[in-house]
Amino acid sequence: MVLDYYDPKIQCFRHNALAQVVGLSTSRAVWDPLQKHYASKSRARIMQLRCELQTMRKGSKPMKDYFLHAKELADSLAASGHPISDPNLQQIILSGLDNAYDAIVTTLTATMADITMDDFYAHLIAFDIRLEAQTVMLQQHPVANIATQQCNMSLKPGFNQNRNRSYSGNQYRNHGQGMNRFTNRYQPVQWFQSE
Repeated sequence: MVLDYYDPKIQCFRHNALAQVVGLSTSRAVWDPLQKHYASKSRARIMQLRCELQTMRKGSKPMKDYFLHAKELADSLAASGHPISDPNLQQIILSGLDNAYDAIVTTLTATMADITMDDFYAHLIAFDIRLEAQTVMLQQHPVANIATQQCNMSLKPGFNQNRNRSYSGNQYRNHGQGMNRFTNRYQPVQWFQSE
């Protein structure tokens, strides 16, 4: 019977696949079920890698970690005989970025056919550093940020910051005119004595 000996080097094989070959007496008979068994596992692994790669998102992870994780998944697929081209991998990576990266996504998408993975990675890291610096600056100067927002609102068309003040002035002015008309209408007649 095949596999009727003990070898520590194939102990893992014996434990995992013994049920597939029990009772078989030739190497050909052993090979066929094992090939189907591991081919099925290989297909499942490839599907898992593809799904994980297609659905990955950067979230709060550093750009470096996000990029390296995508590269590791792509390398695993390549080792399984299913490589992904650089433009496709770049598109997948860009798809996992949130709206804060729209500017760099637009730029890299336009040049994706001609850019190398090294340059692609360098652009992502540079933009991420700039984005983090802007976030820190806004957190350190919240008052200046609010003032900037208010200034931007005042510059919008149709916005009149003196609207209430003008309305109040017109109200008081009209009220004063009404009082003058009232006074002129009911002013008592003054009698003068002749000398």
